[in-house]
Amino acid sequence: MSEETGKLSPSMGPLLAKLPKLPHVAATDPERSVLDLFRVAIAQIIVDGIPTLTIDQVYDGVDFGKKGNDFTVALPRFKLKGKPDAFAKQVIEKFQPNEWIESAVSEGIFLHFQVRTTTLNRLTLNQINDLTYNTASGEPEYGINTLGKGQEGHHRILITEHCQILPCRTLA
Repeated sequence: MSEETGKLSPSMGPLLAKLPKLPHVAATDPERSVLDLFRVAIAQIIVDGIPTLTIDQVYDGVDFGKKGNDFTVALPRFKLKGKPDAFAKQVIEKFQPNEWIESAVSEGIFLHFQVRTTTLNRLTLNQINDLTYNTASGEPEYGINTLGKGQEGHHRILITEHCQILPCRTLA
């Protein structure tokens, strides 16, 4: 377990070692949802472009994509001093594609991101395998959210994700 990625299964280590390091964000559970890692990667890109923001602050603002994009960030939610579209351009100017994020575009006050499909595929399939066949309990745990475990009012929740493969995206 590393500080950058938080708690992850042992088989994810070799995959993550080949990727750019990410900071740890407390509200994430990358062992259960690899999408958290992509949201952290996007938050880091935005913080690099707008240093007055924190990684935790931006992470909360990374939403699932709109208009055919993987993830979208609405900059007005951060109440920045200045014009949000100017900040969007600032982020795009500093953006460099990496193994996490393939592309970023600004559309006025919005930033849209596409994840690197090969990275998403590898991590997701590995995670499904680990949470189905390699759990400490010996029981399949894929789709179970344990955030808040041990806290009053905590309930075991089964999470299901709807996945739609869009014809405009080629899966590697």
